[in-house]
Amino acid sequence: MQLSAAHRLVLRRVKLLAPLGDGDFEALMMFLRARSLSAGELLFRQGDPGETMVIVGEGSLAVRVRRAGGEEVLVAEIGPGEVVGEMAFIDPAARTASVVAVERATVYELSRDGLSTLRRA
Repeated sequence: MQLSAAHRLVLRRVKLLAPLGDGDFEALMMFLRARSLSAGELLFRQGDPGETMVIVGEGSLAVRVRRAGGEEVLVAEIGPGEVVGEMAFIDPAARTASVVAVERATVYELSRDGLSTLRRA
């Protein structure tokens, strides 16, 4: 599914994507998937495999880490234009934190398979 013009405008403002030329940007758009999250919806769970990374388009996400005693601690809040999940995505490993939507949010996911296909192209 192709992203709408509105999604592309949001993504064009993302600092990480700003250096991309038009051709590279459009190639990347073919592999991003827009996803809407409701407030409280879980995006990543600590310990799960990192198969995707996410760019936040709107809304905010809370990054939480569960300590050895079971207590969950807020370590960061991620907002529009920021990226989350890139560590486990690039270096295949378990997620080091859980990420949940603080409010209604729109995110753009890139899968590891999508990145591999994009690299080959």
